Parts: sequence; C-alpha cells; structure tokens
Amino acid sequence: EAELAHSKEQKKILLLEIIRLLGNCASYGTMRLYEATYRIGEAYQEFADTWAGQDIPEIEETRRIVAQKEVADAAIELYRRSGDAYRNAITALGNLENKYKEKLFEEAAADTTTAAPIDSAKIVAQDSTLRVADKWIDRSKSKLSQVNYEIGSISLRSAKAVMNAPVPRGLSKFPRFVYRRKVIDIAVAPLLAETLQGYQRNLVDADSFHIDSQWIDLSKQ
Repeated sequence: EAELAHSKEQKKILLLEIIRLLGNCASYGTMRLYEATYRIGEAYQEFADTWAGQDIPEIEETRRIVAQKEVADAAIELYRRSGDAYRNAITALGNLENKYKEKLFEEAAADTTTAAPIDSAKIVAQDSTLRVADKWIDRSKSKLSQVNYEIGSISLRSAKAVMNAPVPRGLSKFPRFVYRRKVIDIAVAPLLAETLQGYQRNLVDADSFHIDSQWIDLSKQ
C-alpha cells in the first residue's frame, strides 16, 4: 500500500510537469496551439491508462480488492480530468477556428481583384490552419468518447469485483445476508450509478459535440 502511494505521488509530479509544459506551448499561439491543447487531455488519459493497468501485489483477497478499487478510483479521476481537457479543447479550438474562418471570409470579401462570388468551401479546404484545427478537434472528440466509456467500464469492473469479494469467515446465514446487503448498498450501488453516469455522459457529449465513434455505440449497449 505504501508502495502504491509512493508510485501515485511520483506519477502525479511527472504528470503536472508535462501539463505545465504543454500549457506553456499552447499559450504561444502558434500552429502548435491546436496540438498542444489536445495533448493535455492525452497526457491525463495515458497516465490513467498506466495507473489502471498496474499490477496489485499478492496480498489477502479482501485487501487486494480494496487496493484494486483504490487504483480504479484514482484512474477514474484522471480520466475525468482527461475528459475535461478534451471538452475544453473541442470548445476552445472550435471557437478559434470559427473566428479564423470569419477573418478569412472578411479578407476574401474585401479582395477587389476578383468579382467572383466567395466560395467558402474552397477557402476552408485550401487553408492549412483550418485543416490542422479540424484534425485536432476531431481527435479530441474521439478521445473524449473513449475516456467517458472507460469511466463507465472501470466503475462496472469495480462493482463486480466488490460484489464477488469473499464474506468474512465465521458468519452464519443471516449475518452473511446482512453483510452482503451492506456491501451492495454502500459500495456496489454507487459504483453502478457511476457506471451509468459515465455512459450517459458519453451520449450527452455525443449530442453536444456531434461525436460518432465506436465508444458511443458501446455506451448505448
């Protein structure tokens, strides 16, 4: 347990340093802004993947399940932060993209060298900045749907693990029933609620940001 806490603290320090560097890169306002904004969400996601996939030491079964839940809780928090970062990327980059488009169309309208009508689709297709923005916005959407799904899936796995935890030895039939009931009410039910929230959030984000991905399809099942 002490080893897990130390590992978590070391990963946290490294993650915060990566986020700081990416934030600095995004603040420069260059073409790298789009990628750096996306990478912040990706950094949280990759740390969540690493944290969720770590091995639990060989310990007594009940303690192992508790340790697994603690690992899952920390991973879920990282996935939530990743999701928040991807949402911010989608919104912020979308706003920047729209303002940039307005500027392009204004410049095209002010161009007196041609009398041809403005072909907005052609302008957008030919502009490299807009192509870069679309690329990272689309990636942010796909990744957002993935982390939402992971939150629901991890919560569901935790609920199953807790539900299957061994009952303390020495309990007779009725105390065993009471113990199981308390486990369901106190631990399993909140995890199942969190599972539904993760999947429902995916559907809400899909509607808000016009996301279509395999993770959305899986959340509907």
